[in-house]
Amino acid sequence: MLPGLEKTPFSKWAALSIFLIALGVYGTLSGVLPLSWIWFAVGGGGAIWCQFNFETLKCSLARMKPGSWKFIILALILSYVTTTIAMIFGQFVLGIHFTANANGNFSGPMLGRIVDLLELTFSLVGEELITAAVAFPLYHLASKKLPAQWAWVVASVVSSLLFGLMHFKIYHGNLYQCLVVIGLTRLPFNYAWRKADSLWAGIIVHIIYDWIIFVPAMLTG
Repeated sequence: MLPGLEKTPFSKWAALSIFLIALGVYGTLSGVLPLSWIWFAVGGGGAIWCQFNFETLKCSLARMKPGSWKFIILALILSYVTTTIAMIFGQFVLGIHFTANANGNFSGPMLGRIVDLLELTFSLVGEELITAAVAFPLYHLASKKLPAQWAWVVASVVSSLLFGLMHFKIYHGNLYQCLVVIGLTRLPFNYAWRKADSLWAGIIVHIIYDWIIFVPAMLTG
């Protein structure tokens, strides 16, 4: 996935990816467009296709390398550990009040809760695609000036911070919660992408991470 990005030229349609990313974010977060849970995936997948080509999108969603589950487990542990540290530091050192994630407010009949969880799960797939649609072109550009490892660090940090900012409205403008607790603590997801050479690793980590939080909420209402 990543080595090919260093040599793959931008498509003539690359500028269109900005519109598609914006569409994905708007469609998901505004509540104006129908089926809000599909737009991250539509915008992110379409953006990667426009930035490079369909083969790049296909390769980014290819089968994971053998043995990738150990990186998935490690990424899951790292993400929980860093999130916990960030929240403890924010609350007890900086005195920050954290806002609960509204996505975890399951109510109504059980069938409706299950549907909500499935829609949320598909949205998580889209979140990884939309984050990759920021990280991939940044990596491509940074790799021309920096060693591949540092280019990936730059792309991961910037895309993770922008991922955090997508939650600005959900967390009522709490920048520390958005940028640090939500943004930087997703760096292990990007680590899983790279080690598994597939976005599926980050997608799986993200789904397991959120399910551990949301499934109990779904069951208890």
